[in-house]
Amino acid sequence: MLSPNQIKPLFEQLRDLVRNDIINGKYIQGEKMPSEDDLGKLYGVSRITVRRALQELCDEGMLIRRQGKGTFVLTQKHKNRMDLINGFTDYMQDHGRKIRRIILEKKHMKPSEDIADSLQINMQDSVIYVKRLMIDGDIPFMIDECWYPFNRFPHLFEDIKEDTSTYQILSNKYNVNFAKSYKEMNACLSTEEISNDLGCAVGEPIFSIQKIVYDIADIPVQISKMAVIGSRVTYTMTTNEAGSEMQKRITE
Repeated sequence: MLSPNQIKPLFEQLRDLVRNDIINGKYIQGEKMPSEDDLGKLYGVSRITVRRALQELCDEGMLIRRQGKGTFVLTQKHKNRMDLINGFTDYMQDHGRKIRRIILEKKHMKPSEDIADSLQINMQDSVIYVKRLMIDGDIPFMIDECWYPFNRFPHLFEDIKEDTSTYQILSNKYNVNFAKSYKEMNACLSTEEISNDLGCAVGEPIFSIQKIVYDIADIPVQISKMAVIGSRVTYTMTTNEAGSEMQKRITE
């Protein structure tokens, strides 16, 4: 247990003890940690000691603070391949993760000039707009905004639900054969709007990704814009160069 008579300061002793408790499964990945007051009572130390120990574990990447929500055990960073066409949540579910989707907004709307050009439609045409929050365990990790051409998918609005994969709907119901996607990734800092949606601090590093998906006729199927918390994801890409395979790891 903790002892004030050791050379190592109390906050370092507590940090090491909590770290071992996380490794041994006392505190489960994705779950909320007890409050600073409760931890202080549990380990017999002051709240200041608890706060400093938890901050060190946050700096190590074992814990993460969520504004207005508390401190959570950080799950292992997810790997997602940049060279795949299917959605991020589909990829994660294929690898055993249980992802929840919460629809924040869904509506018919007129596209901006940029969206219309990317979808190769007129600005007078309608699009289906969907904004969803993706949650792994209890922790939000991504905001996903998508635009679909209404004329091509007239019933998609009713089909999109929180427990369904849009890629599977497009493939199974509309017989879309996905052929390729174009992606742009930028590293940036979370804005107030993104922070409110994801429950993270303003200024936290995030990946901003824009993707256009095409079918086998080279016609755009959808546009998506994603904001992903940088501490949660590692992006990978596999390429062939001079007969050898090289994997490029893109991290924050």
